[in-house]
Amino acid sequence: MAYEYMTLEKRGRTAIITFCRPEVRNQITNEVMAELGSIVSELEDDRELRAVIITATGKAFAAGADLNMLLSFSVIEERECSAFGIEVCRAIENSQKVYICALNGYAFGGGLELAMACDIRIASEKAIMGLPETKVGIIPGYGGTQRLSRLVGFGRAKEILLTGRNVDAAEAERIGLVNYLAPADKVLERALEEAELLSKNAPIAMGLAKQVMLSDATTGQAAAAQMQASALAIAYSSDDAKEGMRAFLERRTPEFKNK
Repeated sequence: MAYEYMTLEKRGRTAIITFCRPEVRNQITNEVMAELGSIVSELEDDRELRAVIITATGKAFAAGADLNMLLSFSVIEERECSAFGIEVCRAIENSQKVYICALNGYAFGGGLELAMACDIRIASEKAIMGLPETKVGIIPGYGGTQRLSRLVGFGRAKEILLTGRNVDAAEAERIGLVNYLAPADKVLERALEEAELLSKNAPIAMGLAKQVMLSDATTGQAAAAQMQASALAIAYSSDDAKEGMRAFLERRTPEFKNK
């Protein structure tokens, strides 16, 4: 089956999903998430698969949401966008398959949130990542506020989220945001090696292990995710959000007025 925004390849017991819009830095849109959600659902029914790798072509894994798209949304549309993205990320997180993110380049906003929904992250030594949403007047929309703190600790996550600063590959590995680093041209190869290890394990046992670990770590996550979608809608409705996104697109410093 042909897809518009990504490709799907199967190698033995491993599937590889590759974002293929390098000309727009693999930006995340509703259409991209809908296609990804459809593929995730399709792969869940494949009993032969053990692992799924998500990667991308070009210098970026995913540069985050298309701000022009966000500026065109009503508050209700923005909340629906956030809720749908949360749903796709949770489908990956709750999957019986093991998801490996091969971060071939930089990952910002929704791109990093998608990576954090995966079970294992392998990043290029040149990768840069971050959640810069507060710089344009909004907050992460796909569950990143919860997942980041589970990965790197509450205090460090709060600092990264509130400053919106970039995290380079070395720091990301040191703080636990990614599991391994690899040379830029070896990221997919390293992910395939990890998938090969997983292919030798019992799929039911791996799926159950994921469920048990997730249930312990995410008590109340569903409620928190819904709160996040509502909080993003509130932030999105502010004048500051429109100013922040326009300023980014116009390559100027935003003038926030706290309204």
